[in-house]
Amino acid sequence: MRWDDVQKFYYSATKRSVNLIPVGTYYSYKLIDGQGKKISLGTGIAQPKALGVKLIELTQAPLLKRAAQQFDGGENVDFGPVKISRVTGLTVTKWFGGWKQVPLNEVQAYAIQNGQFCIWGDGQKLLSAATLPAIPNAFALHALLDIVLKPKGQSAAAAR
Repeated sequence: MRWDDVQKFYYSATKRSVNLIPVGTYYSYKLIDGQGKKISLGTGIAQPKALGVKLIELTQAPLLKRAAQQFDGGENVDFGPVKISRVTGLTVTKWFGGWKQVPLNEVQAYAIQNGQFCIWGDGQKLLSAATLPAIPNAFALHALLDIVLKPKGQSAAAAR
C-alpha cells in the first residue's frame, strides 16, 4: 500500500493500569486504502509510539491534500463523527445520537485531549468530544481546521 493510496488512518493510544498501577500505553493503528484493504498494527511491534509518529507524518500530507480539495470543491468532507463543509460548516454527533450543525464562525477552539477530539463553540461550550479511534484521519481533520479557521479568507488548498 502506497502512502497516497491510504484513504483512512485510525489511531489509538490507551494508557492501561492494573490495580491502579500503570502498566504502559497500548497503541493500535489501522490504514485502509480505496479498495478496502486494511493494514492493522498494534503493540506487538517494536517502538509503537515512534511508529505512530512516523505514520502520522507520512499519511497526513496526502490525506490533508485530499480533504482540502474536497472542501475547496464544496463537498462535505467526512471524518466519521465530524463532517466539515463550506456551506454547512461543521456537523458533529450529539451526545445521545443525532447530528448538530455548527457554523464555522461559531467554532472557538478544537484540540486532541485525553484520547478525544474536542470542539468548543461560543462561550467555550463543548460541542463534541468524539473518541480519537472513532475518527478516521483525525490529524488531517486537525490540520484542515487549522487552515480553515485560522487564516480567514484563504482557500484550503492554497494554504498547504
